[in-house]
Amino acid sequence: MKKLLSLLAVIPLLTSAQSAGPTAVEKTLICDKTQNVLDVMMNGRFKETPVWGGEDETSRYGLLVNRETGTWTIIQFNKDTACVLGTGEGSRSMLSGKTV
Repeated sequence: MKKLLSLLAVIPLLTSAQSAGPTAVEKTLICDKTQNVLDVMMNGRFKETPVWGGEDETSRYGLLVNRETGTWTIIQFNKDTACVLGTGEGSRSMLSGKTV
């Protein structure tokens, strides 16, 4: 009975933490002309290759990966401007678990 009462006391804490809504986060992005960003990522020191792309109503998105080093970059771009949304190391396919 004591365990049950303890559990009942904790449930409101757990449910209130899960019901917190989305949070807006401000992030500084590096942006440049689309061609400049693609040249640096694909032909510069990173040597990354596009492996995925998608688009919404206003922008395109791309994931570039260097299969040898495992570096990756996610960009958002249009005809004129591209912004780096994120970069990192140790990329791997979520489907196969292998480096992409």
